[in-house]
Amino acid sequence: HITINDLDDAAVERAGANLEKNSLTDVQTKERFGYGIRILHGDATHELYTSRRSITVKKKFQQQQCYDVIDLDPYGSAAPFLDGAVQAISNGGMLNVTCTDMVALGGSHPETCFGRYNGSLPLQRTPYLQEVALRILLYSLAMTAAKYGRTIRPILSVGMDFYVRVFVEVYDDKAGVSDLSLKIGNIYQSTHCASFYTMPQGKMAGKRHVYQATRIEPSRCNETGAPFKVGGPIWLGPMHDTEVVKQALSCLTQQQKDD
Repeated sequence: HITINDLDDAAVERAGANLEKNSLTDVQTKERFGYGIRILHGDATHELYTSRRSITVKKKFQQQQCYDVIDLDPYGSAAPFLDGAVQAISNGGMLNVTCTDMVALGGSHPETCFGRYNGSLPLQRTPYLQEVALRILLYSLAMTAAKYGRTIRPILSVGMDFYVRVFVEVYDDKAGVSDLSLKIGNIYQSTHCASFYTMPQGKMAGKRHVYQATRIEPSRCNETGAPFKVGGPIWLGPMHDTEVVKQALSCLTQQQKDD
């Protein structure tokens, strides 16, 4: 079952035209369940919230099944859709998210980024702003999923020009949520040179090896003694599944040879 949703009239009309062009009108349906392609003209958050999994919503109140794949590609930020999406995706499902608001994520308007992405601040005028933007989005996804006992596993993260796009798997994983403070942290950029450091917000320490707040060390740049600019919080875990990336590159290389 495939659902195509948009709030824009023209986009909905184009979706219908695409089905016709690709000879798929015979499988178009208006039913919520079963086989077919459904085109909706409405608010995507409503569709997502009516598909929440039964762990957070009792089975009798779940109006339709969770999705195995959700692709969010709005005009601008996907932030308003993240809460519904992390609940509507099935355990182990793939959530793909595109954000085209690099003005916020890239640091031109850090106050906007702070409000949209769980209180994260980007660093301005850094040579790695695309990566920071991706890590802010992954952080926001991870924190949103954690509220429902879920974790993310990034498969691929792409940043180019005016947008960022991530592909993550979402899992029911309460133990992983407990470890989240070890994968979330801040970036410390020297104000006088290119040196920077990252530091998780939590650590395992003490005689009982329990979760604790981390300690800031060093407090100044080792190279110049200058103070730091602090960015984040950001995702400090892996951004890609390297095996998946290798397989994808291998397939592309083989396809080029065949062509």
